Amino acid sequence: MRVASSSSATTATSRIVDDSPEWDEWMTTSYDAIERPRDDGFPSPEAHHHLSNRYHNRNHASRNADRSRWTIAAAVGDDGTRFGTNNGRILQGGGGGGGPNTDDDVPAGGGGAGGPNTDDGAPAGGGGGGDPNQDSEVIAPTDPCLICDEDVPINEDVIIPTTDDTTCGDLATMASSIESNSDECDTLRLAEAVCCLQPTMTPTESPTTDSPTVMPTESPTENPTISPTSAPSVTPSSSPTISYMPSSAPIPYVRSDRVDNRYVPWDELSEEYQLAALDLYYNQSTWDNIGTNDVENMHYAGLTNEEKAAALVLGYVDPESWDCWQNHYENYKWIDLGAEYVQALQWWEALGWNIYSWNRYEDPPLSDGKRWYELTDDERYAAAQLCYTRRTWDSFEALSEEYPMDKPEFRFTDWYGVDDVIRDAADEGLKYTPLTWNVLGLNIVEMRAWDDLTSYEREAATTIGFTRITWDCWQNHFQSYTWEDLAFYGLDMPLADLGWTASSWENLEPPPASESTHWKDLADWERAAASELCYFRENWDMMDMTPNDGPFPYPKVKQRYVEWDSLPSDSRMMARKSLLYNKTSWNNLGTAEIENKGWGDLTEYQQSDAISIGFYDRTWDCFQNHYRAYEWNGIATAVQDALKVLGWSTTSWVENIEPPAYNNTWTDLSDNEKTAAMVLCFFEDIWNGNTLQPPPPSESATGSTAGDVSDPLSDKSSSAAMLVTKKMLWYGPLVSVLVHVFGNLIQFLM
Repeated sequence: MRVASSSSATTATSRIVDDSPEWDEWMTTSYDAIERPRDDGFPSPEAHHHLSNRYHNRNHASRNADRSRWTIAAAVGDDGTRFGTNNGRILQGGGGGGGPNTDDDVPAGGGGAGGPNTDDGAPAGGGGGGDPNQDSEVIAPTDPCLICDEDVPINEDVIIPTTDDTTCGDLATMASSIESNSDECDTLRLAEAVCCLQPTMTPTESPTTDSPTVMPTESPTENPTISPTSAPSVTPSSSPTISYMPSSAPIPYVRSDRVDNRYVPWDELSEEYQLAALDLYYNQSTWDNIGTNDVENMHYAGLTNEEKAAALVLGYVDPESWDCWQNHYENYKWIDLGAEYVQALQWWEALGWNIYSWNRYEDPPLSDGKRWYELTDDERYAAAQLCYTRRTWDSFEALSEEYPMDKPEFRFTDWYGVDDVIRDAADEGLKYTPLTWNVLGLNIVEMRAWDDLTSYEREAATTIGFTRITWDCWQNHFQSYTWEDLAFYGLDMPLADLGWTASSWENLEPPPASESTHWKDLADWERAAASELCYFRENWDMMDMTPNDGPFPYPKVKQRYVEWDSLPSDSRMMARKSLLYNKTSWNNLGTAEIENKGWGDLTEYQQSDAISIGFYDRTWDCFQNHYRAYEWNGIATAVQDALKVLGWSTTSWVENIEPPAYNNTWTDLSDNEKTAAMVLCFFEDIWNGNTLQPPPPSESATGSTAGDVSDPLSDKSSSAAMLVTKKMLWYGPLVSVLVHVFGNLIQFLM
């Protein structure tokens, strides 16, 4: 935006371009003349305003770019006094003389009184007495704060011609006579601010009537002033002052609501939103790669009216929402970060920034070179207050990395393959067992966040190699966070991609379908979302790391096939307590009533006791229940195929009509049927209904070994026990009671 003279005389102003030799010279001269720190080590107020542009040193292209927006302007006032502006700061120049200004970078001032400038921060004026310059030009600073009360952007393309005798009063009159929202108004108000808002250097002949003077008079007035002075008087007053209103408390910082439209992929945006994004110079690439559009480097006040309108369509309903979620207050002056209605200074300070690093006088803090999850807890909290998430903080790295943080390989190593120190700490401090360590997600301690662990558990977890954030991500997957906490750090977005809502997360609605979907069946974008929560195939599917050399889909739970009297006392107690096993139901495989229930039908206590014995959901449903408790449509395809080989169909399964194959002994099954039976976790002893009960002592002499479930039963009881037991695999609790009685009768006859 410009105000240019219609005269043909040479323009008395200049504009220095960033990174030019003139720029470097101007910077040196300006710093020497203006930016010299005060005795207390801080830059002077003039220095602060003069070079207040943030040092950006992020790892992506947009942050490597210089976001400084310098504008140098000069104008000639009515009295020939020269005014220079730099990013919104007006610097008083000396009076112009007949010759060039002593600062080579600043053109000569107009006519007027000569002599040194009274402002130490501006170059000295030229000699006195010359004719006023006949041409003037005002180039608008990029900071819109000079536009009186109008908080609107400046249109630098607007040119307002003036004549030789145009005064500041004329400019003000012109500004008040045109529409308040027009570009011309913006221009004229700026011109008025540049040449009219400076205090005069000499007193007027009579007091002004429109406004109070900037400085107090040197002699006291005859009567006291009505309004209080800006500083306390030297001597106490005769009576205390009385205030009738309480002092206003500072306004606390409140982060703006997130604009979720900004994180919708370009292809999924509505046409209205795409058009608005195009008005902000987005395309598909810059929209989907956050931080690559230069418009995000601008604060709200620097946008044009058209850009603000487009931002409003996208959901940026106020300056704060844009400045936080798009710009993160990065384009603010350091002094403005602490303004009453901003209050963002505290968070940048928590990240290690100060006035020197912000203005490029020293290197940026260490936090600036860290990835999101390398930040300390306090730093990450401060960054989140500035509307950063991992995606916006890490930018390109967030899209290219497989996981949000380094994977703790020790946690995904078999129990007997980890270091002894890790195994001992996991055993003693976190109560892991070989089973709960090898089956990812099985230990109940993983259901608790780091802050919910006891100090003893945190010490053990630290010994193993976990930190707060690695535990919460790789162990807990943020499951213990509230939805509000998740939203604060942006973790609700990947969960939303998996179908979660605030209601389903708080158990007010059923969980989404993804919760019961195997990794291989997830869509690519669902896998990407799950990876943000530190999931991958093994821990998403709760894979068992226990070596499995057998023919079954899961490792065989060997303790289940140990004879009752040979069980460890604690295992026998667990089996008896909530699972209601006794010696008979334990030793006679497939006869216990509890084995008619699927894992999901067990109570929490029963599941806990089953885990103590060595089972978890997959091994229980396969080895104990053989999927009898499942609905046909709830059975995995591979298991359905195995059931069909054995003669089952949807109808026979629903009506519980057992196929003829179940009347055959193991040896009578075909190879295909045996393979199918092993998919259901059957093997010969279970299929034939063998018992764990050791044979009588009289038969031990014949070579039979007590407790060897691989040996067949005696002819006297084998056939009857086989048929009764196999029938029990498919009937309910009432038949179970009868089998108990009949089984005891068989043993009595033996």
